[in-house]
Amino acid sequence: MRFFYALLHFLVYIVFDQGLSLSYTYEDIVERPFITVGFAALCILLALALTSTNGWRRRLRAGWKTLASICLSGRCIGVVTFYLAHAGGLSGTCHLHQHFYYSYDS
Repeated sequence: MRFFYALLHFLVYIVFDQGLSLSYTYEDIVERPFITVGFAALCILLALALTSTNGWRRRLRAGWKTLASICLSGRCIGVVTFYLAHAGGLSGTCHLHQHFYYSYDS
């Protein structure tokens, strides 16, 4: 569930903030630390979402638990993103992020 909301958050950012421009999105990811960290968290959560099915768990065996432990750092990275954005004066965005992060915890 957390991956779905992170992906939704990213898609809203791409569509409404960047106007579907991949070049602006790339520049923004590189230039703004909280977006860089948030994008890294999305990539980490993507790895966990793709390997969370029963088939992948069987294939990876004990390695899946290691991967899951590493991927759970995505949650910590989400908190770092929140504080970096808040330090940059984006408090309205941060309150929305905090709402999604804590209200839909799975």
